[in-house]
Amino acid sequence: MTNKEEYRLFCESEKNNMPIYSQYWWMEAVCAEKSWDVLLVKNSRQEIIASLPYLLDEKIILKYVQMPVLTQTNGIYIKKGEEQGKDSITADLQSQIERLNLDVFYQNFPASPVDKDKFKEKGYTIKERTSYIIENTPDIIDLFKSLDQSKQRQIKKAQRNNLRLYRDKMTVEQFYAYHDHLLSKRGMRNQIPQIIFTRLAKKALERNQGCIWSIEGEDGETQSALFMVWDGQKAYYLVPANDRDYSTTGAPTMLTWEAIKWTMQKGKTFDFEGSMIPSIAKNYSQFGSTPTSYHQLVKTFSITGKIWAKIKLR
Repeated sequence: MTNKEEYRLFCESEKNNMPIYSQYWWMEAVCAEKSWDVLLVKNSRQEIIASLPYLLDEKIILKYVQMPVLTQTNGIYIKKGEEQGKDSITADLQSQIERLNLDVFYQNFPASPVDKDKFKEKGYTIKERTSYIIENTPDIIDLFKSLDQSKQRQIKKAQRNNLRLYRDKMTVEQFYAYHDHLLSKRGMRNQIPQIIFTRLAKKALERNQGCIWSIEGEDGETQSALFMVWDGQKAYYLVPANDRDYSTTGAPTMLTWEAIKWTMQKGKTFDFEGSMIPSIAKNYSQFGSTPTSYHQLVKTFSITGKIWAKIKLR
């Protein structure tokens, strides 16, 4: 079997522990137009104990690993119970990366399970990135009280406006069209290719690892929508779509709050994902979230790699 064939079986056995962004089906969906593969570490019984999936891009004079669209992190996954060997696992995977003959290696790693300083020692540049997390709690009343007062008022306003919440009323195609339309109204270009979003969203819904939330007014007009995904541990606020024409109705806040409540009821952590835009970061923090670090790791192996990294990863 190839590494990817072995990895597919490994992911299914680890699906309750492995982050969604590293799972085989996710990589197939977001990388299908390009080439992806995986590095594996095995024990003496030839059982996989760690993995590092990656998207490989090649131009005429450039070969590099980068992050797939819609994917917050890849990084190293270590099977539960094997964490004590993380240093030797890290060294093994670093050697495998070197043998890829790249110009650039660029990935976002979660805060754990590996020591980022082990990569710094090997010449990787490490930048801290911030995500916004709400840890699971069964006490929804206390969670509501932890929201900024402005968010509490907006939720109550949305309830007075008799807004209606739906799950999976919108089709994948309708959601993409709605999201695309809202970006166009703001003079922005949709950065998510339709073919990739459609493939990913349909697969997530099929696996019961994603859903589309939407809120409508009494007139039946959609005021806000969200495509959310989850794994065994977390739910991710992946693609929000909020119509600014309805910014005063409380719809975006109510929709986010309902998604958070649903996540808490499922016993998962809610991950807003990161943003370097201060207004978005402030919005996430007003929901009572906690800033949590993850890391961008970059290593260049050639002059062309240095140029690419300088332009693309500013």
